[in-house]
Amino acid sequence: MTSSNKPAVSIIIPVYNLEKYLSRCIDSVINQTLRNIEIICINDGSTDRSLDILKDYATDDPRIRIIDKEKGGPGIARNIGIDEAVGEYIGFVDGDDWIEAEMHEKMHTAAKKNISDIHICTIKMMDADGKPIMLKCDYDKYLGEKYTDDSIVFNRHHISEELFKVSRHAWNKIYKHSFLKKHNIRFLPNKYYEDNIFFFMAFFKAERISITRNQFYNYYFKREGSASSNRHMPLSLCQVNQEIKCYIDTHHVEKEFAQRFDAYNIRRCASYYYRIHKTYRKPFFDKMRTGFQKIDMKGNPFLDARKRFFCFSVKTVPYSLFRYTNLPVYLFLYIYAKFMKKHNLDL
Repeated sequence: MTSSNKPAVSIIIPVYNLEKYLSRCIDSVINQTLRNIEIICINDGSTDRSLDILKDYATDDPRIRIIDKEKGGPGIARNIGIDEAVGEYIGFVDGDDWIEAEMHEKMHTAAKKNISDIHICTIKMMDADGKPIMLKCDYDKYLGEKYTDDSIVFNRHHISEELFKVSRHAWNKIYKHSFLKKHNIRFLPNKYYEDNIFFFMAFFKAERISITRNQFYNYYFKREGSASSNRHMPLSLCQVNQEIKCYIDTHHVEKEFAQRFDAYNIRRCASYYYRIHKTYRKPFFDKMRTGFQKIDMKGNPFLDARKRFFCFSVKTVPYSLFRYTNLPVYLFLYIYAKFMKKHNLDL
């Protein structure tokens, strides 16, 4: 395929048992005002009518390509989509979400104008009836208010504080295809948090990032499989954070970001530890301890007393003692920080 007829954007949609929502998603993609797109649908071993629905759409729209595979998880499915894509930019849509008609035309135009490695839009969180449940997403709060014009270009150094505050979703962005290939940016083959390492790899490498303050992506927010009811999600979080830590160490990511990630890792693990069901806390604690052994707290300016105490306790205190003694001190430090308004930069 020559550059003149190359798709502007390859849109990758992983699909697993989504027959209830899939038509809404595909309709929103095929009706994009940007017509020069390819749509790569990866059927990830669905056992419902999802594959039949995709085939019906592909019959009527030659831009749709279907890849049918055994179940392997969304990370593997998206990686296959990246390998198969030929578009100048790559975007992702989850099969139970939907997008606004102008999304890829507006985002592609801005990305081309800015020569962006990554271009971002903001998000609407929606309930099952398609009604908004949150009016302002964290991208709008932390980045949109800082960069009000989509012609402004920034990188990780300009958003060092915000980088660890925004959600790590893959799908409210488009990525220059050559940028992903050059840096071998991939998803982990995990069922949970598979896009976390993709997010950090992309933002640690991108030199040109821009944002459009439009809520182009409609995210169907589900409470099924919450961290409090599923032991695999928090355990996967520890595993993914260890993978990111390994990436940071082996790819010589700048010290500031390595230290900020350590602070983020401690904060996130502490939050999960006190939210998950008590029957899951011991294996989660063991995973934390393994990961925290690689954290160097010395000289890290992004660790407040609460994070230092939690990390030190996990590293050194037996779980039989930790489970009873840590929470009162942690809560005291939390309340103290709130009362004294001593907020750490990455909170």
